[in-house]
Amino acid sequence: MREVSSAIIQKTLKHLEERKKIIDFDTLGRTLAYSPFVPRVDRDFFVRETQKESQPKLAYQWIISPYEFCQAPENYLYQGYQNEQDYRFDAYWLDLWSAFLDTDFDDRLMGFNLLESISLLRRHSTLPIIHCNVFLQPYQILESALFGADALMMPASIVSAKELQSLLDFAYRLGFVVFVGVENQNDLKKAIFSGANTLFVGREHIEEILTLIPQSCVIASDSDNQYGVDLCIKNFN
Repeated sequence: MREVSSAIIQKTLKHLEERKKIIDFDTLGRTLAYSPFVPRVDRDFFVRETQKESQPKLAYQWIISPYEFCQAPENYLYQGYQNEQDYRFDAYWLDLWSAFLDTDFDDRLMGFNLLESISLLRRHSTLPIIHCNVFLQPYQILESALFGADALMMPASIVSAKELQSLLDFAYRLGFVVFVGVENQNDLKKAIFSGANTLFVGREHIEEILTLIPQSCVIASDSDNQYGVDLCIKNFN
């Protein structure tokens, strides 16, 4: 999991405020009653089988390119879906924020909603979609529900413990499974005390944190070492 810089947070907030000018939280919430999408999996779906030789579940990490997606959304999503024909995996780890970490996202594309990639993917695939993003406000979680995400991944480091608990409570009310990204012991403590029971630990931190995680938690990781991992995140590109 890449570090979320203050610049990324500010850019996320800027884009969020622009979307809220178009439709406010209450109006957005009322539209949920007319949404054709509901989360299709629960926490148990991601739990590794207990047999000794069992392998972790596999999620395809797809880092959405804003430029390629904006040029031809339907074609871009269909081409990505073709990976299901070549590889076997159990879910999509749809990453909508890593693409912005090393690039200066053109504000001219700000009006193009990358969340549409979620609903477009649901047209092509029946596999669960885990929406990974810089979640700062409940508004974003509501957007995820409306666009058809099945689960979420949110970093713990960018919000306070109180804010994280509020985000998790709201997500759980909407039926989401939430993977909370943790990078160190402080993140782990914050996540557990906020009510998290599914975690994402990046390859850089898995050895440091794995032994500290309660056995009741479901663990996702992009580490090559699959010991103790329930959901393995892979990028096939």
